[in-house]
Amino acid sequence: MTTSASLTTEDLEFLARPLHGFLSVAGRTTVEADGAHELGARLAARYWDLDDPAQARSLATILAGELTRVVIHPETVHRYVY
Repeated sequence: MTTSASLTTEDLEFLARPLHGFLSVAGRTTVEADGAHELGARLAARYWDLDDPAQARSLATILAGELTRVVIHPETVHRYVY
């Protein structure tokens, strides 16, 4: 278990692997008007097959809308692995 005020490299590597545990993050959040479209495009490129016309259309539909980004400012991070 990791407890800290920010995510460590180990936590980020944990998030990139198939889930065999969970991550608990406590802290304040802010709602940001900027960056949501760029984040959505980046995540879609990472997790979706954008060569698939249906998924590419879904992304275009999402990006055509109004998006808001919720940012977590972690105060405590607990990583549990089993």
